[in-house]
Amino acid sequence: MKLLDKMLRPALVIALAAGTLLTAHAAGSRRVDASPDSTARALAAVMLRYLAPASTPARVAAADLPAYNEGLAKGLEADPSDPTLTGLMEGAALRERLASLSGMGVSVDRKEFLAALKSAFAGNELGFTPQEGEAYISRMLGVGTTPQKLDPQTEQAFLDSATAAAGAVVTPLGCVLQTIDEGNGDTPGPEDVVMVAYTGSLSDGTEFDSTGTESIELPVNGVVPGMSEGLRLMRPGGHYRLYIPASHAYGEEGIKGVIPGNATLVFDMRVTGIRAK
Repeated sequence: MKLLDKMLRPALVIALAAGTLLTAHAAGSRRVDASPDSTARALAAVMLRYLAPASTPARVAAADLPAYNEGLAKGLEADPSDPTLTGLMEGAALRERLASLSGMGVSVDRKEFLAALKSAFAGNELGFTPQEGEAYISRMLGVGTTPQKLDPQTEQAFLDSATAAAGAVVTPLGCVLQTIDEGNGDTPGPEDVVMVAYTGSLSDGTEFDSTGTESIELPVNGVVPGMSEGLRLMRPGGHYRLYIPASHAYGEEGIKGVIPGNATLVFDMRVTGIRAK
């Protein structure tokens, strides 16, 4: 079962594309008192950096923000079979994610969520950083489901075996990057955004995340260290397999309900483009 097909796809985007899933340091995050709109604000904090007005440079001019907000509202409420959704993809995607969360027992009020996004677009604080918002949602999803920690030596042996694959190199951080198809053009810089379709799995082959065939945007400097390093070695049109040790992903604690502690992460990735920020 694909976690992010059920939860927030694209994202361990959210895990990756913001380094925002629960990390070993999450326990040190500041506490936010629970309130009726906390879940909506937490999710808004997580998704904020992926929405058009939050990008740098902004894809939506300030004068067009009311129209964007109107479209976002329509997308959240729209019938998925309505062809007008073509112009409302971000709102529609968010609506689907809210429905997925609801099916997993985490209810997000659409009006509160939209109000939180609008407030953030206007420059107001949400009370959550993206990391804290993802940790909040992850804790709610992970109640009663604690993956067993994996054996560090077994995981290291798996990582070592990956170096024998054709086209594999060991990176300075100790990740393993296997180049299946090199691609063309320049590699991204630390401030760039990489468009990529990927599948993420554990060392035993268990799939924990997938974007399917669609590409999503990963900010190079906004993901876990191993992913950031790997992205900077990839080229548009390329096909890669990236092995990230736990020390440069989610460490000894992992992510409750998602990734076991000490887990080596494997990402099969196809890069479709690079966008300079």
